[in-house]
Amino acid sequence: ISFNDFLATLSSAYAIDKRQKQRSSMLEASQNRWSGRNTEISARGMIIAFMCDVAMMDASGGKRQIAELFREIYARHAFPAAAADANESIIKMMNNHRELRPIIDRYITGGEAIDLSPTLVSTGLELSGQQDGSLRTTAKPGSRQKTILDRLGYNNWRKSPKYLK
Repeated sequence: ISFNDFLATLSSAYAIDKRQKQRSSMLEASQNRWSGRNTEISARGMIIAFMCDVAMMDASGGKRQIAELFREIYARHAFPAAAADANESIIKMMNNHRELRPIIDRYITGGEAIDLSPTLVSTGLELSGQQDGSLRTTAKPGSRQKTILDRLGYNNWRKSPKYLK
């Protein structure tokens, strides 16, 4: 997936989430995932995962990403000794990362409308307009923003065999 495809997918997910008239927490939505709102649930989940990824990178100076949390969850719960509520287990593990707590409170256990502004400031991304909500890189990202952009795949094209010659 190219970086532009990544931005287009996130932009679409954000637009879908913005159109939702009925807001609920991700926990409530996941319990009702068979109610025909799969697209809205997936879109909101994608945006929240992006926000968590950026929060972890921002807090660690680009050294930690959400993949670390996924590995931790899998390592701890791939073969559980006893049945546990998956949502409770994941939220408990996420709460170990202080930078994720506001996201948990507002969007995972809370049903607030998503505000991408704080996340975008950290990334060097911006919305091109309030109507279409397309994401694009800022004209002059700072060094910390460049680090996060690179971790998000901004310069992956440079690693392509086509350009390594």
